[in-house]
Amino acid sequence: MPKPSIIHIHTDLKFIHSVESSDEEEFENTLILVGNKGKYDGIYKDSIRYYDYSLKGFRKIISLCKTANIVILYSLDFPKAYIANRLPKSITVIWRFFGTELYSRIPEQVHSEKTIEILRLEEERNLYLKLKRQLRSHLSVIKYRSHAKNEINRAIFKRSDFFLGLAEPEHKFLKTIWQDLPPFLQSNIPPYLEVNTSKRTITNLIILGNNRRPYNNHLDIIEGIIERNSENRFKFLLMFNYGSKSAYSDIVKKKASQVKEIEILENFMSLKKFQELYTTADAFVLNGHRQMAMGNVLEALKQNIKIYLNEKNLMYSWLKENEFHVFTIEDFFSDLESNNIALSHPDALFNQQQLVKLTAKHNKQVFQNSIKKILKDGR
Repeated sequence: MPKPSIIHIHTDLKFIHSVESSDEEEFENTLILVGNKGKYDGIYKDSIRYYDYSLKGFRKIISLCKTANIVILYSLDFPKAYIANRLPKSITVIWRFFGTELYSRIPEQVHSEKTIEILRLEEERNLYLKLKRQLRSHLSVIKYRSHAKNEINRAIFKRSDFFLGLAEPEHKFLKTIWQDLPPFLQSNIPPYLEVNTSKRTITNLIILGNNRRPYNNHLDIIEGIIERNSENRFKFLLMFNYGSKSAYSDIVKKKASQVKEIEILENFMSLKKFQELYTTADAFVLNGHRQMAMGNVLEALKQNIKIYLNEKNLMYSWLKENEFHVFTIEDFFSDLESNNIALSHPDALFNQQQLVKLTAKHNKQVFQNSIKKILKDGR
């Protein structure tokens, strides 16, 4: 009997490893990347099928997807939405929620006042940016005979069969705004099997944010550092190594450059380098008001790093509910002044134990059993 077929569609190579959640012994997996090949030298480099970002490329993918049992879309942008909306209902479409698809629609809830002010001025002053967006929208309609916004809305609210996410409370919150979201499907969390009992060496290095995007609300953190790091006890690494450059990122970069203790990391790093970086830091600070950078958070937990999150971020509440010792942005500023940045060894061990429990609860086999049930029940 042939194995069930799952097609994984990506537009970003950074997340290609997500296929690991679908075991090759259980499923026939096909990896698709839409758009530029980019630089990828990982274990799946010989398994990826590359398709052009074009109508011809989309049609080829649609034909292939019609042979699958399940199609998983990693984030919902125009090409993935276009493809999903042209698949027969007999094929189960699973949307792996990344965040931007919906959070970009509620900027007042995910941006701080400082960030909103910058974005407002950017919008008012940058007539070129407005015209560029309008032109891109018109060209898309001409080229694909379809409007991107309509395709994405249809894919989210009408075509997707499941919302694949990390935490159900986030889905419940989003449902209060968009009642027509598809049902929640729990994603697996990569396994963490053994507690690291070794004590960390204090480095006084603090990682700030995860990319250039405004969701990080960088200026609130940078200005707080300027006010409180008068004794220059700490060094900071501002993660600016991916995300689109914009007037917002230029302003943040200029402000950060005025602080000698802040180093700006702008070169993209491999997964191995990313993991190595987290072995050298004492703390990770994320001022996002929404779920984001959970790969960074999980890596910080593995490396016994103290984590500071904004209380408006649902993942802060989720981590607290799962009994992790994580801290607020207010705690961060207080700890800067009191020189209490590093996580205590008992707290670090406790977090490690909780991570073992959490990853066991949401392991790959549990996820695969959910997929099998979907296939058996026909949604």
